Amino acid sequence: MSKLVRLGDKSFQQVIDYPTLEEKIREMADNISNDYADRELFLLVVMNGAFPFAAELMKHLRVNTEVGFIKLSSYQATERGELTANLLTPLPKQGAILVLEDIVDSGNSIFFIRQLIGEQSMASVKIASLLHKPKACRSDVQVDYIGFSIENDFVIGFGLDYDHLGRTLKGIYQLTD
Repeated sequence: MSKLVRLGDKSFQQVIDYPTLEEKIREMADNISNDYADRELFLLVVMNGAFPFAAELMKHLRVNTEVGFIKLSSYQATERGELTANLLTPLPKQGAILVLEDIVDSGNSIFFIRQLIGEQSMASVKIASLLHKPKACRSDVQVDYIGFSIENDFVIGFGLDYDHLGRTLKGIYQLTD
């Protein structure tokens, strides 16, 4: 039986439980570890939503890693504005960067991050996302490691939020109303 939660004025039903998330993330870590077995890897975590995904993934990686963070913003008050980035850790000048994202929907954030990294580093860049909404994608972006492909529904939990609520839920929950 699925769990139902209410946050603010919205209800959400669990669609992916924590054991399923954990199993998929472990599988992703195995694939990443195999692909980077002979190289060091710089993990660039997109804050705040990808933090739980990154923490879980790192527990299972079998490669040397360094971790950095980037904070994206596209809102000024309640108006959608230009996408801006605050890189909280310097990027490596060469090597391998793996961007960790909680969800890729429109693809705009990943496209922006790839451009930013291209301007600052000669490192190879790949993308890992816990969730991917292929039907919502408007940018031509490649996601190299995908946990779950989902429909174009609003979801929260495991780092994803609704008006700053729900990030700490241990599963993924879909809006029901």
